[in-house]
Parts: sequence; structure tokens; C-alpha cells
Amino acid sequence: MKEKTPANDYLYFAELAIEIVPDSIGKDEVTIVFTASQEGSSLLDNYPWFKGEPGESVQTPRRWHYGLGKLAELDETKAGEILFSALSDAASRLAAANLQLPSAFYSRFSPEKTANMIAMAAAGASTPVDRMKSKPSSQKIILKKIGVVVPKTYETRFGEALTKYKIQARYTNGMRSLQVLPSNVVYSDTIIERAKEIAQINQLKITIFGKAELEAMGAGGILAVNRGSRREPAMAILEYSPKGAQKTLAMAGKGVTFDTGGISIKPSEKMHDMKYDMSGAAAVLHAIGAAAAMGVNTRIIAAIGLVENKPDGSAQNPGDVYRSLKGHTVEVQNTDAEGRLVLADLLTYLEKEYNPDLIVDMATLTGACVIALAYHYAGLFTPSDETAKTIEKAAKDSLEPVWRLPVDRIYREMLKSEIADFNNIGGRYGGASSAAAFLSAFLDHPEKWAHIDIAGTGMIDKNIGVYQANASGYGVRLLTRIAELMAGEK
Repeated sequence: MKEKTPANDYLYFAELAIEIVPDSIGKDEVTIVFTASQEGSSLLDNYPWFKGEPGESVQTPRRWHYGLGKLAELDETKAGEILFSALSDAASRLAAANLQLPSAFYSRFSPEKTANMIAMAAAGASTPVDRMKSKPSSQKIILKKIGVVVPKTYETRFGEALTKYKIQARYTNGMRSLQVLPSNVVYSDTIIERAKEIAQINQLKITIFGKAELEAMGAGGILAVNRGSRREPAMAILEYSPKGAQKTLAMAGKGVTFDTGGISIKPSEKMHDMKYDMSGAAAVLHAIGAAAAMGVNTRIIAAIGLVENKPDGSAQNPGDVYRSLKGHTVEVQNTDAEGRLVLADLLTYLEKEYNPDLIVDMATLTGACVIALAYHYAGLFTPSDETAKTIEKAAKDSLEPVWRLPVDRIYREMLKSEIADFNNIGGRYGGASSAAAFLSAFLDHPEKWAHIDIAGTGMIDKNIGVYQANASGYGVRLLTRIAELMAGEK
């Protein structure tokens, strides 16, 4: 597969060759056939034990068979898992393959969702994340072409959806390539290079603020978090402004390229996973790229704040007070609640400078959200029922699930400080909601805002559906779909 390597050899955009083929019969390629079970009946004469149950497979020279189980019991996560498993098997063994799903699969999940699942499963299966090994498994990938046998009834809808999901899959892989790499490879300068590349490819306006500019504007939260790092902080703004766009979507992404917790240091166990704390910024950055490449008719502003949170002699101490870009003073009782300080400045900047119709921030913000929702749903927080409805529809359409959690006056009151306008933590309980309430305090119109906590979905340690362990790529499809809905697309 072709790769672009602007920053170093490990960053890439994978291009997918997926197309509709009229029929699998007579083709030289292996056809991968997915079969639903039928009341325990055997489905292959030469393999009587194959009954089409999930996890069952039979591979012959020309046809590989995979079981789906009962379609009535099959959900999108399990369907994605089966597709991902089959394409992972094929990736290192076949140069080309055709996929054949039963017609009932398309009617159960829709041609659009079927195209989504296939594109994302193919993207993940063909781009492993172990690229820093001396002999990475990516060297064994030979799958370059995938044909899909689509029932005539669904060809048009499937084909239109496949065009856009191939773009989204490519940008999701771009996000994954940033997520998985360690902080000595991916830091503020690396991500800025990726931002410049996306801006150049899609003719986006990009503005970059370094430490001096952040100090001049008074972005106290971003600066406070980064005080212990030898690397300089940065903020980047990307703008996509299509002609005729009626609405503006602003997106903010937390980009903590490594989070030790600062002086309130984290336990050493699994601290290495804190390289994923920039996943929100990676999602926002690649979502604006995908939306621009698709030609979505919504004006989009993407803001990312890039910092490291480390315990140095210059680092902020628990109990320190800083002044935010909004002008609020904040007592930092816990330096490990740092992402919200970065996001607060981004949200203030976006609202003041662009007055968008909707602001959506995305961040690996709280462990409390993982405790509440595990790794299967992102937490959705907004005071607006209308905004929640839009994002929940986008989540359903994009197959990137969210679950709404509360954010209201009760949680704002938990943030009271004796010496400043706000405390950065709200106590032991309700941590995901108090974090969201903190963000809302930095907006004049929080009813036009939503916070999406991806601490679970952005940092998974096993395959879930079409998501590959260690670098999920969650968020690109969801944010892109929100932009589509704002443009009035169905």
C-alpha cells in the first residue's frame, strides 16, 4: 500500500482499494463467504460441523467460509469483529479477495453501515500497529485489493457510502498511526507536522501558536500544564471553509502527548499507556481532514492544544493558582487533572474568535468515565437536549457509540475553591461529570457545546468490533458525521 511519511517512517495514511464486483463466481481471487446459521443445520456438505455459528470458519482453496450466527441476534460490534477477523486472516495470505455477505445482512444493518464496517475492518486488518519492530507484521501484509459482491438492490447506496468511508478509514488509520507511537516519537512538533500535512492536502488554513504567542494571549491553562516539560507547548487552529456553508462546527482536541500526572504523579503500572492522552487531538485533526476530503458543506474549525505533563523543578505544584484565557482563576489541587485546563483555553478561544453554532470537544479526560462505561461507549455531556439528540444520531449512524451522562449545576458546585474562582477537581465521586462541568464554566453559551470523553474508547487493550487493540482510531467517523448532519445531509 502507498504511504506518506512526512514526519518519520512510522506515520502513514493507508489507501484502500475496495470496489464493488458484479459476481464472485469465476474470479481468480478467493471469495470470503459470510453465512448466517440456520437452526443448527449443517451448511457445507463436506464440512458437516460448519453450522454458521460465530467463530466458525472453513478455508478451501477458492472459498473461505465464516459464520455470522443468527442474524436476528447479530449486533454491529459482533458483525464488525467477524469482518475484522476474516480480513486479518486474509491480509497476510491473499493479494486480493472478494467478500460476499447475505442479502439479509444489508437489510439488517443498512447498506451504509455495511460499507462502514467493511472499510473500517479492512483498514485495521491491513495496517498493524507494530511498525517499530525490526520485523513488523506490516511487512507480511500482501492484501491490496478487496472486491465486494453486493446485491443489486443495495449497489447504489452501498457504493456511495463506500466512497466516503474509504476516506474516513484512511484518516482513521492516520489517527491510529499517531496514537500508537511513544512520546519520544510523537510530541508537539510531530503532531504539528501532521497538521501541516493535512492542511496542505486539503487546502485548509492553519495557524500555529508557540509558547510566546500563548503567553501573549494569556492561555494560562495550556502553559501551566506544560511547565514541567522541556518541549514547548503549541496550539494549532485548522479552518475548512467550503462555499455556501450555512453552519459552523468547532472541534477541540486534548493533546497531552504524555501524561505522568505531574507532581500528582500516577502509579508506574501502565503509565506507558499515557502516550494515548493525545487521542482527542488526533481525532479532531483527522476528522477535519476527512470532512474536507469528503467535501462536507459545513464550515469546520479544529483546535488542538499540545503539551506534556511532567514533574520537573519548574512544574506546577498542587495548590497553585493560574489565570485562564477566559480570565477565571483556577486552583490546581491535582496536577493529574490537567487535560481540562488545556481544553478550557481551547473552548474559550473557539467561542470568542468564531462564534460557532456548535462546539464539540473530544478528550481522554477521566478514568471515572471508563469506570462508568468501560471501553464500549464514549461519555457524552451537554446541557442541551437538542445537541445530545444530534450527537446521538451521529453516533448511531457512524457506529461510534456514545452514552449521555449528566452535567448540571450540582457538578459545577463541586468545583468551589476557597482561594480561586474554581478548583480543577470536584472530589472522589462523579468525576466524569464534574470534569465536564469544569469545561462548561469557560463558555458563555454552554448550551451550544458538547464534551465527549473517550478515555475508554480511545485507549483499548483488545480488539472490539472493527477497533484494533492499542490504537482504536475512535472519533473520526463520529465527528465527521456530526459535520454532515449540520450540513443537512441525511
